[in-house]
Amino acid sequence: MITIISKQDFHKSGLAFSDYFEEELFEYFIQQDGFMEYNPVDQWMYSKKGERIFSVE
Repeated sequence: MITIISKQDFHKSGLAFSDYFEEELFEYFIQQDGFMEYNPVDQWMYSKKGERIFSVE
């Protein structure tokens, strides 16, 4: 898992949002939890609780 703490980290990791909704979800969870985790194996973003939130292609 790769811990991402900001939108800048997200983009530096070579990731991109596919739509506005994903970007808003990301900002919500960053504000709520302070970070999100990216799993490069299944290409999903996870919350602090380990919940799958959205996929990244």
